[in-house]
Amino acid sequence: VPQLQHFKEQFPDLDISVSTVWEEKPAFDWGLFDMAIQYGDGNWPGVSVQLLHQEVLTPVAAPSLLGGAQTLSEDALAQYPLIHTSRDRHDWQLWLAAPWPKGQKELLFDADVMGIEAARHGLGIALVDPLIVQDALRDGSLVTPCPRSVRSGKGYYLVLPPHDRHLRRVQPLVQWLQRAI
Repeated sequence: VPQLQHFKEQFPDLDISVSTVWEEKPAFDWGLFDMAIQYGDGNWPGVSVQLLHQEVLTPVAAPSLLGGAQTLSEDALAQYPLIHTSRDRHDWQLWLAAPWPKGQKELLFDADVMGIEAARHGLGIALVDPLIVQDALRDGSLVTPCPRSVRSGKGYYLVLPPHDRHLRRVQPLVQWLQRAI
């Protein structure tokens, strides 16, 4: 969203309507929209799919939570609540590459934006893609206390309908998205 202003400056006459929907198996209703950015594995038959960004998971935290420490060892993570940004709690187990630590404190959210805000307010350490918190990393409201990142196997995909009826109309946005990411 912070980058959308740049698009509007380049294409002031194009109207954009953004809707957020979370579905495990998306049903693309092309009567409601012209394109979608979908998170997942990219396996959606019957539509045109282009990878925009492969997700990479990195721990992030508010500097105040770390009490002046610049980095943490992976063992030191056990001292802090770990923030989940999805219901399945899969991301931290993938990053830890081990069973969930016994007694580990945790906070569970069902959306990245809530988990990121919790991390920014010092409630724990979230595991997110640096792409979606780049402004917070740049302004210092979030830091990366552990240098290790892992690929989740998922990504953000541009999904277009199987027909090209509206392709010319959305082409400026498609090209801009590919450049911006």
